[in-house]
Amino acid sequence: MPPGAWHEVYTPVNTVISDGHFLCYDVLHLTQWSRLYDHMDKYATNADHVGVRRTLARMAIALRYVDRTMPKRCFQALASFVSEEGRYRAADRDKDSIGARYEDDIEMVVAYRIVKVISELGSISMVDVHNESVWTGANWDMPGKETVRRG
Repeated sequence: MPPGAWHEVYTPVNTVISDGHFLCYDVLHLTQWSRLYDHMDKYATNADHVGVRRTLARMAIALRYVDRTMPKRCFQALASFVSEEGRYRAADRDKDSIGARYEDDIEMVVAYRIVKVISELGSISMVDVHNESVWTGANWDMPGKETVRRG
């Protein structure tokens, strides 16, 4: 199921369900759309909760340890998440504890430095990250063929 897809859970008996998130490098461009939608319409999806910010930062930090390519559009989405995160935060976002916010802020600084270096090595300007990553063309749902080397 792609990010932002409407879904419901039905169980015929009483059940305990725990909310969870699955983020994947190769569909981050779709996660980006979901998070932008949340920013405009509170929580329409489950793409902006307390743990997502930290997970995105850690995904960016992990790029230095992974030796493979990823779709450029997906990299641009991740770079945008860590460099202009206020653009994606839902208006009534869950309130993190001060300690958790402080830890997340530190991870975001490290994540930003990593995506900036990868951007420079891949000849992707941070202006391109902010301008192209969301609203490009009829194939907005496709990651594209262009890739970025990470790691």
